[in-house]
Amino acid sequence: MELTSHRRVRSFRSIARGLCLFVLTPIVGPMPARPARAATPPRVELKVEGKAYRGKVAAVDSSACWLMGRDGRLDRLEVKRIESHHQVSPTFRSLTPVEMRDELKREFGGNHDVRASEHFVLCGPKGHVDGIVPLLEDVYRSAQRYFSVRGFSFKKPEFPLVAVIYPSRSSFAEQCRSDHVADMPGLMGYYLPQSNRVSLFDPGEIATSSLEAPSIIDPMQVFARPMSSTLPWEPPREAAKFEGLAARGTLRDTIIHETTHQVAYNTGLHPRLGETPRWVVEGLATLFEAPGVRDGGSKSGPIAQRINRERYLRFGSYARARRPARSLRAFIGQDDMLQQATLDFYCQAWALTFYLVESRPADYARYLKRLSERDPLKECTPKDRMRDFETSFSTEIERLEADFLRYMERLKVD
Repeated sequence: MELTSHRRVRSFRSIARGLCLFVLTPIVGPMPARPARAATPPRVELKVEGKAYRGKVAAVDSSACWLMGRDGRLDRLEVKRIESHHQVSPTFRSLTPVEMRDELKREFGGNHDVRASEHFVLCGPKGHVDGIVPLLEDVYRSAQRYFSVRGFSFKKPEFPLVAVIYPSRSSFAEQCRSDHVADMPGLMGYYLPQSNRVSLFDPGEIATSSLEAPSIIDPMQVFARPMSSTLPWEPPREAAKFEGLAARGTLRDTIIHETTHQVAYNTGLHPRLGETPRWVVEGLATLFEAPGVRDGGSKSGPIAQRINRERYLRFGSYARARRPARSLRAFIGQDDMLQQATLDFYCQAWALTFYLVESRPADYARYLKRLSERDPLKECTPKDRMRDFETSFSTEIERLEADFLRYMERLKVD
């Protein structure tokens, strides 16, 4: 029986209030926008148009509920469309690596190999998986080592980190369409925070030689919307494209870049929910493109070994010929440059991140912590971004910009 408009509104409000009572402190009246932070949240089932979604409530407000599944996937469900909800288990538990492996075997069938390691589960064409698993774990250990010696909090991932290698361009393109990612020529992979997976395309080079190739030149994932977009995350109907974007590099390069994104989003460096400035996201990923960072990244080692040579050279050219004076405020406050001058955006994201991590690691750690503690359901304006940055570094942006440019001028690389 169809509900009248008045009864339907009351029903939706009742569901929303029930969800809030279920995972947050009891309240009466309109539900506030805030994340669910229960110490041991229950596992619930929500039904939308007859389809059941199971997981823990990661965040909820009066219009939407974000449900995180046992595999780490985030689903945004409109409260007004939720038909029912009930508790499945008093405690939410993520899948183990073995359970995730079995899930991927069922999803992809017998033509794929699936391997589970300490932190990752990799699925790919038969005979092409074993040589890549050590690379994934190497990226994780490198990040853990690099940030630990610099005083960063590095949390153990709650979920196994999944990577899938697609054996053909057509199968990869199909996954891009499903994820609302623009499949551009040369694109070989991307990390999607919503699914928490790295998706990769094998152009026929998953040989040992390709895993020993030089570091990356310009690998870039292309999302229909920036991965750091403030939730609610709603995929557009058509995938957007960034003009003039070049995606180059080997499969190994792409794995390093995208796995760094995945590790950062699962160890507390970036929050899965909410908005992280895009320069912060890409700055960390380009930082780990440099072999010297992954090969140890010790604070006592020669700094030249940790420089991303390609990004460094590009930034030098940008700073001399194209960079507007006093433009750091706009760079930090908004992501417009990403689409307007993509390669310059990436090189400056690397340069600024390198400068901050190497010269002001404690302040940078405080900055990442501040970003992770923002209300994930609240819009982050350019003014909010600048307040976060200047508060964390206790420096006016113009003074920091001058020091940043002097620092980069003094860097030397062969």
